[in-house]
Amino acid sequence: MRFWLAYSYPSGGRFLLTCRGRERRAAARKVRRARGQHIGRPKALDKSKAGLARRMHSNGESASTIADTLGVSRATVYRMLAEQSDGAN
Repeated sequence: MRFWLAYSYPSGGRFLLTCRGRERRAAARKVRRARGQHIGRPKALDKSKAGLARRMHSNGESASTIADTLGVSRATVYRMLAEQSDGAN
């Protein structure tokens, strides 16, 4: 009875479905973490491309040139270079 009453209200049914979906997604993330699998969006620059970007930057190439060469945005290049400098300190 309560189940059908919740679905009779427009927001109540949506809330129940949202909660169940959220719980399923959280359980799936937990299983993937346990397996050691990556969760989320893949990195735009893998290790080889990041190394190339660092070498290009050390040779004096601009961020725009690096971004165009690697097919990523300038923001990605700046973020990768900032992470590199944070890790060096």
